[in-house]
Formats: sequence, structure tokens, C-alpha cells
Amino acid sequence: MSNSESKDRQGLIRFLGSAKSYPHDPGEVTHLQTHASDVFVAPPYVYKVKKPVDFGFLDFTTLEKGSISVSAKSSSTGDYAPAHISA
Repeated sequence: MSNSESKDRQGLIRFLGSAKSYPHDPGEVTHLQTHASDVFVAPPYVYKVKKPVDFGFLDFTTLEKGSISVSAKSSSTGDYAPAHISA
């Protein structure tokens, strides 16, 4: 990841971590991290941002590779939460 991409990502993380960034006024936002994602709980919604990582079994190092993962996940979970998932 280039220096400018890193700064852009840091700015995105700060933005999503602020309750003022959401039109539905969640009150507070909880930022959680997994090995592959940053997760923002802004009740009643949850937002997930893939980290640009490559662990071999998953590769989110490019937007295209991350988009393939989102499409696959949406098709596998769409029956369980059709109103909340969009690719």
C-alpha cells in the first residue's frame, strides 16, 4: 500500500469511527477489528471495510479482488438477510 493509500485509509477509518458521519445519528460508533476487516457498529447498522491484506486463503489487496469476495458473500448470505446485503 502506498503512503497516499495509507493516509486515505486512515482518513476513512477516522470518518467511519465518528457518529457524526452517519445520517441516522447512532449516538456512538464502536470500531472492531478482525484479521481481515475493520467493522463499525453504528446501531442499528454495521459497516465492514476490508483491509488490504493477503493471507493466501484470502486476498483483498486490490479493489477487484475484494469485490469478488463481497459478491460471493452476498450470494451466500442473501437468503438470510436480503434487505441488508447489497453488492
